[in-house]
Amino acid sequence: MVVSLLIDRLGLGQPGFGESQRILLLAGLAILAASLAARWRRNPPAARPSQGQGQGPEPETRGARALPALRRRYVAAAVLLLNTLVLFFCLNLLLLLGFGVTDAAGWTTREPARGLLRALAVLRLVRLAANWSSEGEISALKLGDAELAKIYPRWTRADVARLLRETRERPLGYRAFSQFGELPYRGRFVKVSAHGYRESRGQGPWPMAPRAFNVWVFGGSTTFGYGLPDDETVPSCLQTYLAEKIGDRAVAVYNFGHAYYYSSQELMLFYRLLTSESVLPDVVIFIDGINEHYIEPFYSQALRTFMESPYLAPYLSPHAAPAGTSEAIVSRYFMNKKLIEAWCATAGARALFVWQPSPLWKYDLRFHLFRFTELVAEREDGRLMGTSPLYAHMEQYLGQRDKAPEPGFLSLAELQVGVEEPLYVDHVHYTAAFSRRIAEQIGQRIVEGASANPGSSQEY
Repeated sequence: MVVSLLIDRLGLGQPGFGESQRILLLAGLAILAASLAARWRRNPPAARPSQGQGQGPEPETRGARALPALRRRYVAAAVLLLNTLVLFFCLNLLLLLGFGVTDAAGWTTREPARGLLRALAVLRLVRLAANWSSEGEISALKLGDAELAKIYPRWTRADVARLLRETRERPLGYRAFSQFGELPYRGRFVKVSAHGYRESRGQGPWPMAPRAFNVWVFGGSTTFGYGLPDDETVPSCLQTYLAEKIGDRAVAVYNFGHAYYYSSQELMLFYRLLTSESVLPDVVIFIDGINEHYIEPFYSQALRTFMESPYLAPYLSPHAAPAGTSEAIVSRYFMNKKLIEAWCATAGARALFVWQPSPLWKYDLRFHLFRFTELVAEREDGRLMGTSPLYAHMEQYLGQRDKAPEPGFLSLAELQVGVEEPLYVDHVHYTAAFSRRIAEQIGQRIVEGASANPGSSQEY
């Protein structure tokens, strides 16, 4: 019952008092009712005299009997509470020992200490169960060995399980302006620095070296690289590509991808970094598209509910704000682009905006291992193609004949046209092979732009 009432505060699931919380509460009430009923049967109340047997004991006698009865009930409740706490302590100790073994063996991911409640092993077990149930439908671990090998070649199932745990089980933390972000983390496959970026292959230092070719990459979870190890994310592959093509300077790519981020949050994160660092980047890259349908940050409704009703917020069910119209989203995206370009001009940095591939746009979903149930249309030739209104409007916007090509903009939305192989490790996150293709396209644009305009500090 306590867990069900505090489940949102403990970070065990999505905001709001949902179905799983109601089940826990009902289960707790059922256990409590069964316990009280069992105790009632063992110690039934004393038989009361019938009306024909007189009026019962005098008030003084009833009062004298009430005190011992109250004492017995208090002692019974105290013993029950003490036994419950002792059993809870023993259970938590056994789970702590068990998690110590599984963490050391790599079967589970060690959690950072974040207060007493999050350190309780019992609650950690509940979190693991909640994560498993919520991700079970899209988890690569649900695939057979042959299909799993298509997206994780030469990986063992145990390593894939650990990678997914390290990717999915990390909590997010508060961030000024952009609302939330990735917390520092040190795992086998996922490492996030204390400065907010995910480490890449050949990671450069922080603070950045002034003479290096420094690149900041912003985006959502696809940029962070959910479902991929550190050295196979898009920024990590970009680091490898640029290091091979730029020989006169050391290359340092910094992956500032954050879960759920879209261009408005990236703009604020970019602003915070610009105003806090003495060494500024040579290039800033923004990879967007899939998350761009958000009209506000992901946890805005939960925070709004908390501000309006802080005591009731954990027990309410806030609903996510509906997506905006495609026209408004595209207009907002290019407004954010103009603001970022203005800041880049002040900082002497070049900007490149990448419209990323999406599984719901010009990709044959027959080769997608995680089926969609909506926004999919079957063609006459048997292909299953996604129907994203946002991507359709972006294509229309870019194809207007009276508009010049959008400067500093690279559309990779059609990069998967004609590809007949799995490109995603879940619904939307890229495989390592597809990440390399995306990084090569971005890197080629950067190298060509730098060669064509070596003295420019504008967009590519």
